[in-house]
Amino acid sequence: MLVHGTLDGTGSTSIERYVTGGQVPGSDPAKYKYHLISIPLASDIQAGDVFTGTYLWHFVPNQTPENSWSGITSLTENLDNQKGFLSYVADASDKFTFTGTMNNGSFSTAAESVTAGNFKLIPNPYPSAIDWDLVDKTAIENAVYYFNSETGNYVSYLDPDVPGGQQYIPVGQSVFVEAKSADPVVTFDNSVRVHSNQAFYKERQNYQDVIKIAVSANNSSDATFIRFREQADDTYNGFDDASKLKGFSGAPQLFTHSTDGKALSINTLANSQETVVVPLAFELEVSGEATLSFEYLETFEPTVQIFLEDLLTGQMVNLHETPQYNFSHAAENDPLRFNLHFMGVTGMQDLQDSANNFQVWTNENQLYVLFNETYEGKVQIALYDLSGRLLQSVDQIYQKPMIITLPDYEGIMLVRIQNEKKVQTQKIFIR
Repeated sequence: MLVHGTLDGTGSTSIERYVTGGQVPGSDPAKYKYHLISIPLASDIQAGDVFTGTYLWHFVPNQTPENSWSGITSLTENLDNQKGFLSYVADASDKFTFTGTMNNGSFSTAAESVTAGNFKLIPNPYPSAIDWDLVDKTAIENAVYYFNSETGNYVSYLDPDVPGGQQYIPVGQSVFVEAKSADPVVTFDNSVRVHSNQAFYKERQNYQDVIKIAVSANNSSDATFIRFREQADDTYNGFDDASKLKGFSGAPQLFTHSTDGKALSINTLANSQETVVVPLAFELEVSGEATLSFEYLETFEPTVQIFLEDLLTGQMVNLHETPQYNFSHAAENDPLRFNLHFMGVTGMQDLQDSANNFQVWTNENQLYVLFNETYEGKVQIALYDLSGRLLQSVDQIYQKPMIITLPDYEGIMLVRIQNEKKVQTQKIFIR
């Protein structure tokens, strides 16, 4: 971005924004390098004033993805500076030049009909970056969503405690926000602006109990985050969670769900001494090879073990030992193919009971058994009701962890685990 003139909102100034264009190499189906843009001028313009040779679209709220963009076909069409737009250029790069009086002082986004829970595209109206953490979010949820032209996906920013997205919205950039209440209008003033002598990008080093799960597939990528906080709400909470805004066709989609069923890109869960199982959803409309990778594992206490479970193949992967997982994807696969198992994220240092030789937990109709120490050999597992009646018995070579399908039973069950050296009995509750 280049500026010719002053940024005080007086007199005529020119701002140049450079964008990439064309098709993302190797994408199938083809993905194109779109950009979300804003108009940093104090008045509306006509499309031909800046965007000759550019494809432009309005965003239409409350619609299905395929109906949410309306093309701008006339060079004389008015472009409202209170809105954002989608652009595409066929060349490898291009330059947009905005000339006139720049926005300064108070600004409000366009009044639009947007139902609560749906998205609104808003502009950075200024000839400077703005700090999203300083923006009044009375009518909108906390998260903001950027479009990545290389991947065809959206990147969410919620707060500095999650290593995703960016706090500062650049000049000429539009972003998506989610309506907390109907028909939100977002207001800005000069207090949210960031000047050039301030650092725009900072990478925190003291994250705690957060994991980034990324996927690479079809020459594209996506990422989702899970973090744990004391007294967090496992249902959707716009203060702690960020919704999943799905990207364009051909881009892989990776997300989790809150316990009340909302798709999330950032999922904040309550700390727990119990094992927490989080279903991980993956969607892609074409078949092919894919890779999951896991970052920020070091932000958890060393006693916290994290496993990836592939429900299609039956594999369990210890992510501290193998923080990457390659898999074959078929377009018809169930999106809920994976589970993540977090074992004892308490937010405190080592609460593990050294007297326990095994860890036992359940998820749906599966029982999981994990040894707290290295072991190879035969294991006997017996399941009893409270009267002592044997419900099921398994005798097999240990795998890390062992997975056993539970009998049809509701209530408290006793699990007796024995290997060549040790015996342990534990109660579990089956719903």
